[in-house]
Amino acid sequence: MMLNLGYLFRIINYQGAGLLIIFGLSVFTLVFIAGAIRLRNLLFYTGSMTFVLLDLAWVFRILHLPGAELFFMAGMLVLTLVIIPLAGFWIYKHS
Repeated sequence: MMLNLGYLFRIINYQGAGLLIIFGLSVFTLVFIAGAIRLRNLLFYTGSMTFVLLDLAWVFRILHLPGAELFFMAGMLVLTLVIIPLAGFWIYKHS
């Protein structure tokens, strides 16, 4: 809810939109990390870490901090080189 309200506030240009987006992404990321630790699945774990990198890129971009492009590139590289092949292997193995 915080994430959706943050995006809505961002569109309407209300104050506090960035804060709501940051808190929403943080909670969403922590839920993914907790799920990865609980399941002990390599695909889910790397997906969670990629999501963390992409979240950091989004937060850095919102706050106009340097390094947003670095986090975005790292997240997309992990997505392309690790997660997509792992997902393909998992689908092949379970078919």
